Amino acid sequence: MDNTQPKKKKSVGKIIVDVLIWIFLVFAVLTTVYAFILNLGDGLPNINGTVFMAVKSPSMEPTIMTGDMIFTKLVKGDEEIYKFQEGDVVSYWAYNADGSKYINTHRIVTVNKNASGATVSYLTKGDNNAIADNYTLQPTDILCYWDAFGYKGGKVGGIGAALNFLNTQLGFGVCVVLPLVAFFIYELVLFIMTVMSLKNKNKKVISTADEELIKQRAIEEYLRQQAAANQAATPTEELEKTTDLPVAESTEAPAEETPADTIEVPVENVTPAEEAKAEEAEEVVEETPAEEVVEETAKEAETTADEVEDDTTKEKAAE
Repeated sequence: MDNTQPKKKKSVGKIIVDVLIWIFLVFAVLTTVYAFILNLGDGLPNINGTVFMAVKSPSMEPTIMTGDMIFTKLVKGDEEIYKFQEGDVVSYWAYNADGSKYINTHRIVTVNKNASGATVSYLTKGDNNAIADNYTLQPTDILCYWDAFGYKGGKVGGIGAALNFLNTQLGFGVCVVLPLVAFFIYELVLFIMTVMSLKNKNKKVISTADEELIKQRAIEEYLRQQAAANQAATPTEELEKTTDLPVAESTEAPAEETPADTIEVPVENVTPAEEAKAEEAEEVVEETPAEEVVEETAKEAETTADEVEDDTTKEKAAE
């Protein structure tokens, strides 16, 4: 439950970001088309005869405010350009002193006709201006009308100011170029992330808990190997200690050098008492440590030798 909620939030956030990006993209495309049309010959962006224009001056206030976007209707050629009446609001080409032209929207205040009654020109004036324009409007310069022939165009406040800003280099760069660049960067990042995720799809991702478990198992394995090494080393050390113990010397007494005149004692001259002592010595050798056996055997050998010498001396004396 805890894992699904973050995923849902992430997916919702991604959807919102995608929607915003697409809105910016559509807006950028529309403003690009609008700016492109404004730079054409007549500079009249229209949809099915309806022209969208931004108001740049306050000359028609309060009827039309600065920054409004107005919807006007294209004229139908000669059948309309000569039929405007006083009070109609029209948009037309106006000329600067240097000969450059611009679109102006004013109200017709006078219709100039010739002797036969045909319209030859118009005099216009802004609702917010004190006097009429200092030029006469030729019928062929009229492009569209906002209020004429029973048509009353609409207006939207503030949109015109935005369109005017978009028509500048700064506005076009901020509102069109930057969103497009951001969109392509975003899509590029998504593409790279998708490629990376496909490459890492079959790779196991180790979490923090898994990493800690691996460390713990590694430590346990190390300790187990150390214990096994210690157990293997213990018998070897005991064997070395046992090897270092003094080796018991032979229980046989070293042969003593006897004087030249010493007579060897035959085996049959050994008395029963001496045999008994020899047997006891053998039992003691088996039960006592090697060093004690060697010492006692040497002593008994010396005692026996002394007794044999004494007996031999007595026998010589008897003879």
